[in-house]
Amino acid sequence: SSHPMPPEPPLFSPARPKLTDPTGRDILGVDLASAVIERLLEESGTVLLETCRGLWMLSALKEKEAVKAIAALDKAMTEDNERMEASLENRLSVATGDAVAAVQVVNANERRNFHMSCVQRRQQLLTKLAWDFRNVLYVQ
Repeated sequence: SSHPMPPEPPLFSPARPKLTDPTGRDILGVDLASAVIERLLEESGTVLLETCRGLWMLSALKEKEAVKAIAALDKAMTEDNERMEASLENRLSVATGDAVAAVQVVNANERRNFHMSCVQRRQQLLTKLAWDFRNVLYVQ
């Protein structure tokens, strides 16, 4: 039986540059491509850079607004949950005898309904924020 033969050199050939990036980075390298772009934008570059900075700022403001909205919703839902739990505990504390089991069932249903409404409120907010971000991207 013959032993496997080693592969013939070269094992790998150089990959052709990809022309997927319009900056020429794949062919020229990052530093040279950056220098070429800076040279091309020499006359109007500052205006373009300021426009880009403005658009980035718009995105950053939208992100900050989204974080605040989510935090406010979380805080409101936490406070609502604490109030509801206190109310449910009060209701359970005054129940006696056979009413205790019925009150526990009602409390469990109210908790489940509250948690489902929280999930819906959060999803509505996230959907609204997603559309807001789409609008920002459209404007940009």
